[in-house]
Amino acid sequence: VLEDHRHTVFGNYFTTAVLPEAGADPTFGRAPGDGTMYIPFDGSKLELVLRVMDQDFGTRDDLLGEVLLDASTLARSGATQSLRLQSQGVPGDAQITVSAVILPANHILPEASGEDKSASLVVADHAFVCALVVHKATGLRSGDWLDGNDVYVQVAYRRPRNLNTREAFPSPDAKAILRTRHVAFPFAFPLSVDAPGTAELSAGRHTAFIRYYLYANVDGP
Repeated sequence: VLEDHRHTVFGNYFTTAVLPEAGADPTFGRAPGDGTMYIPFDGSKLELVLRVMDQDFGTRDDLLGEVLLDASTLARSGATQSLRLQSQGVPGDAQITVSAVILPANHILPEASGEDKSASLVVADHAFVCALVVHKATGLRSGDWLDGNDVYVQVAYRRPRNLNTREAFPSPDAKAILRTRHVAFPFAFPLSVDAPGTAELSAGRHTAFIRYYLYANVDGP
């Protein structure tokens, strides 16, 4: 059993965990934090582009639908909202259900210690973050011919300028410039309260284990 948690600490877009073989109606929240993204919030209007994706290996991921979200207004309302997804600017029957809350950044990420106290983190450069929670999507088209959708949600940080909502939205800019300085990236992942400890088990020729892995991906120029 593999639980996939993803946490973007620096970049122009954020993603949820991938739900393998999720089909047309994926539901997040079965693993703690699998549908939650923490987005820097400076107090101004926070309009985001949400894109529901089907992950493919070896080829470009498929776009299953997209929508524009006013996350700051949603957070202030305290509501859970369902939005119709569109494709090529045309609304369809598929929907995504989301909620949001504004939190102090230090409630989400651990504080740096020692020599890293003077370092900076993109999220922590802001006093607050918007915790955007994806609950579910319904009515998604199939991105593949042979198997079910491996679904994740991608959020582009900030609405692109001169966005035409009657056309396909542009893909988020994958390039982000890190200022020249010493930078620390504190992070935290939720674990189930009943998560077992690590173990290595063997019985004859058979082995079993419980392991936890942390993988960091840094794309350089």
